[in-house]
Amino acid sequence: MCKTYNVDIPFYLMNSFYTDNDTKTYLNEKGYEKVRTFEQSKCPRLDAETKLPVAAVTQNWGDDAWYPPGHGNIFESLKNSGVLDELLSDGRELIFVSNIDNTGADVSFQITQLMLDENVDFVMECTQKTETDVKGGTLIDINDQMMHLEMPQVPPENLSDFCSTKVFKIFNTNNIWVNLNAINNRLPNIRSEIIVNKKNVRGREVLQLEFSIGGCIKNFHKALCVHVNRDRFRPVKNLGDLLSLRSTLCDLNTTNYKIHHNHAMGVPPIISLDPSVYTSVEEINKRFPHPLVIKKCTQFNVIGNVRFGKNVQLSGKVTVTGKTENESYVCDNSVLVDEEYIAQ
Repeated sequence: MCKTYNVDIPFYLMNSFYTDNDTKTYLNEKGYEKVRTFEQSKCPRLDAETKLPVAAVTQNWGDDAWYPPGHGNIFESLKNSGVLDELLSDGRELIFVSNIDNTGADVSFQITQLMLDENVDFVMECTQKTETDVKGGTLIDINDQMMHLEMPQVPPENLSDFCSTKVFKIFNTNNIWVNLNAINNRLPNIRSEIIVNKKNVRGREVLQLEFSIGGCIKNFHKALCVHVNRDRFRPVKNLGDLLSLRSTLCDLNTTNYKIHHNHAMGVPPIISLDPSVYTSVEEINKRFPHPLVIKKCTQFNVIGNVRFGKNVQLSGKVTVTGKTENESYVCDNSVLVDEEYIAQ
């Protein structure tokens, strides 16, 4: 985008204390000089029983006694790192925030213009909820103020409603747009609902108090929810997501580096790979050397050690099972439609 429009748009990665050094090392090795970083806050884990910081009673835990408090910490971290003041001094007005694994997140000129024309402070991009998104956060209205609702905040007796695609029809993509002056004017009073995350670390039950950027919407009265197409939400959280991204579902426009999604069913298929075999990107590269043709596939399951040939086409719900413990093979140009297939 910077080359196309001859502009200088800064790009930042918010790291935790766990990832900051590794990220900087990688960026330096690859020569990504224009990618900048800042570090989010570091908070103490609490003993689940005493509610006291673990660091106070465990002297040798080191970094394990601490945790990053979630992406809701971004506004405070922007301020503490000096990045917010730097952006404002450069005349920047808006910031676009997304999860790093969302390959569909890119700059939207329409949303940018909307915020400037309508004097909007906060925009949350939401999209149609499907069965694969039942755990995603959504929006509710309390006293004419939009509020963000996440699964950990929902009582057990109401979880079925929260997960329903009929009761809550949209979910938060975590593509968030915020006016920088609005952030600066509201700090340090930006608040979000606390999400209590229970964990077991080194055999001890601990609590992490976390909060999300979506939950911060309640601090901005000039806030909007914008319903966007599904192609603006394409996360890669596991090897199945990566396989889908590498398939013929996605075309990369090398002019603007946007990913176009071509799924005939509207949403990508649910992909489940045998966890005893498909354990790494290297295993995916080895067993899927060619893109799958899955534009009409709704669900794809692989059981066992199977390698796939060129131009394998899948439609509907397909399960492929290896015949033996040794590597089985799906031949070039195979067409599998709504079937359970035994690879030879």
